[in-house]
Amino acid sequence: MNEIKSINISELQRSYLVGRKMKSNLGGVACHAYFEFEGEELDVDTFKKAWKATLKSHFMTSAKIKEDGKAYLSDEKLPKRLFIFDLSKEDKSSIDTSLKDCRKNLSHRKMELSRGQGVGGELFLLPGNKHRFCFDIDLAVCDVNGIQELLNELGTRYQGHSFTLEEFASRSCEVTVRKQEIVEECGSSSYGQNAGELSGCNYDSFDHKLTTKEVEKLGEMFKEKEGDLFSGMLFLLSKTCADQKLCVNVPYFKKSLLSEDPVSDNTKIFWMNVEKENLRLDELQKRIETKLSQEDRAYKKADGIVPVVYSYNQNGVFLNDDFINSIGKMTFMISQTPNVCLDVQLFNMLDGILISFVYPKELEGVKKIKEWFDRYIDLIKESLEDGN
Repeated sequence: MNEIKSINISELQRSYLVGRKMKSNLGGVACHAYFEFEGEELDVDTFKKAWKATLKSHFMTSAKIKEDGKAYLSDEKLPKRLFIFDLSKEDKSSIDTSLKDCRKNLSHRKMELSRGQGVGGELFLLPGNKHRFCFDIDLAVCDVNGIQELLNELGTRYQGHSFTLEEFASRSCEVTVRKQEIVEECGSSSYGQNAGELSGCNYDSFDHKLTTKEVEKLGEMFKEKEGDLFSGMLFLLSKTCADQKLCVNVPYFKKSLLSEDPVSDNTKIFWMNVEKENLRLDELQKRIETKLSQEDRAYKKADGIVPVVYSYNQNGVFLNDDFINSIGKMTFMISQTPNVCLDVQLFNMLDGILISFVYPKELEGVKKIKEWFDRYIDLIKESLEDGN
């Protein structure tokens, strides 16, 4: 296979580059995700080899992403992207300080994409043969499916299992830039009135975990009403919205083809206005299917602010057995997205679904977001109890 020299990044990835430069309307941040995993009995040398092999196997993990809309093969030695800190003999106070400093500085950083810095890792060796692995990534590198693929591959390589990708074709084909069109206008939200004044925010989240049995029961209920988990969870979100109409921006993470590198952006994105009154799951399911069948379009909003994003990473699991058994369980996660007031995220895990309402801390109306989150979780619990 000929070595890929450059590829065109997607329109969504281009928008992330714009959002990180904006100094208002919730801009000034990178579209960035940060994770912490904790485990024990890690073989450091094996981990280092697995990390290096994983990053080496994908073009985007070391590519230079430029503002011209292309990602280029790096022709220079990159700065070391895995840092190892031995805190195994430090006292508790020093360890806590180091770990807090890592989270504070890496969880909301802008990485130097133009130099090929899109992925970062910090491994802290702790007393009692325990460890914490901190991983962060700019979503201009890949979508959520791609993050999942990277982490699962890292666990698989660490376990010494064979890992091969199908021979994939060059993704350097020209991307057709379609005419911009506003398909659905987005209404204002009942919170975030100061969103236009904020930039460079810090983010927090409200979280809830559904068990595997709860997810199975919800899936059966939604199927009876001619929906699936993606549409069903959006249906419940709409029902608990304080406003009559929920305007939501939906990034739909599609599976990569066998001829494509999964560590890339393969997201279909669309707007939906969902009316609460007389809402039916089967009709919502059909609307989503129609949206997915339409040609991709670029969308824009007059003030540049997206009130609500809804996403569900439904392809596979976020962390596989290899990762959990060797590197550890996820103990902390936070993400940020430019120009978004509220990011409703669902993650498919081995032991259920993780629901996160991610929001800027400085946003007015956080209390209303918490009330919405509580209504959403309460409705899910009520649905599980009565089967409707």
